[in-house]
Amino acid sequence: FYDMIQTADTSTIKIPCLELPILSVCHLLVDGICAAALFRHGDVSIVEAILIYNTFAFTTQCLTGMLPDRFGRGRVFVLVSVLILLAEVIIPMPIIAQAVVIGLGNSLFHVSGGWLTLRSSDKMGPLGVFVAPGAIGLFLGKVYPAVCLPFAGLLTALSIILIALPEDRAVVETNAAKPSPASSGLNRKRALLAAFLLAAVAARAVGGSAVSFEWNTSALAAGIMVLAVFLGKTFGGIIADRIGLLTTAAASVIAASIMIMFFAGSMPLSLIGQFMLNLSMPITLYLIYKLVPDSPGFAFGLAASALWPGTLIGKLIHLTGSSAGILAACCFALGLAAIVITERSTISKG
Repeated sequence: FYDMIQTADTSTIKIPCLELPILSVCHLLVDGICAAALFRHGDVSIVEAILIYNTFAFTTQCLTGMLPDRFGRGRVFVLVSVLILLAEVIIPMPIIAQAVVIGLGNSLFHVSGGWLTLRSSDKMGPLGVFVAPGAIGLFLGKVYPAVCLPFAGLLTALSIILIALPEDRAVVETNAAKPSPASSGLNRKRALLAAFLLAAVAARAVGGSAVSFEWNTSALAAGIMVLAVFLGKTFGGIIADRIGLLTTAAASVIAASIMIMFFAGSMPLSLIGQFMLNLSMPITLYLIYKLVPDSPGFAFGLAASALWPGTLIGKLIHLTGSSAGILAACCFALGLAAIVITERSTISKG
C-alpha cells in the first residue's frame, strides 16, 4: 500500500498488498485489548498490574524478536501472539497473571509485526504506518474497556486473513537474494552506535514523560493528544522518505523543543509539538534496524526495550514549568545527535 501511493508512474501501480494495513489495524486492536484487560478491573491492583504488564510487554521484545529472526514465519508468530491474548480474554485469571500473559502476547505481536514490516520494505514510511495505531488502541482500551471482546473477535478474524494471504513473491525473492554483507554483524562500532540510539530513545521517553500539560485534564483532550501522536508517527517516515531523514529529524526536534519549552500551557501549540516530536520515531527505529539488518525482529525489540525504562524514569521526575521544558529539550537534542551521528556514519549506509 505504501509503495503504491509513493509510485509516481500510475502505469506501474499494482493491487496493494494487504499485509501492512492488516498489521496496522491489528496493532490498534492488540494494544486496545491489553489496555481494556487491565482497566476493566477498576482500581484493584491496577498500578502493580500496569507495571508488570509494561515490563513484560516492552523489556522482553529484544528476546521475543529473536524468534522471527531465527525461524522466519512472521505471520505465524503474529497468530501465536493473538492466541496468547485470546487466552487472557477467554480464561479467567487474576489481574497480575493477566498482566504477564498480555504483556508477553503484546511483546510477540510487536516484534513479529515489526519483522514483517521491515522485511517487506526498505523505507521508513511503513514503520510509522505500522507503529502509529497502537496509541489509538491504548486510548480506546483505557477509556472504553468494553471494547475488549469486540476487539478480540475482529483481531481473530484479521489474523486468520493475514495467514491466508498469499506471500508477495517479489518480497520473498528480494529478501532471499539479499547478500549478507560481512560487516552486517553487530561489531564494536555498530554496537556503540546502537547503544547511542537506544540511549536516545530512553532519553526522549524521559523528556516526553517529564512534561505535564495543564490543559490535558479530560478524555476529549487526551484523545486529541493521542491523535497528534498518531499523525506524527504515521507521517514521520513518509516525510523522511520524501525529504530526507536528517531534515525531518532536525525540523522535528527543534520545533518540538520550542513548543514544549515555551508553550506547554497552550493546547494548540502543545499538539503541534507532540506531532513534530513523533515525526522522528520511525527514523530512530529505522536506523537501529540498519545497524543490524539481518535481525529486524531483534532491532525492533531493542527500541521498545529502551522505551519503557525511559518512560518510567520520566514519570518519577517531578519538575514543573521551565525546568521540565529544559529537561525535555535536552533529551530531544540527544535524540537528534544520535540520529545525525548514525546517519553520517559509513556503517549506516552499508
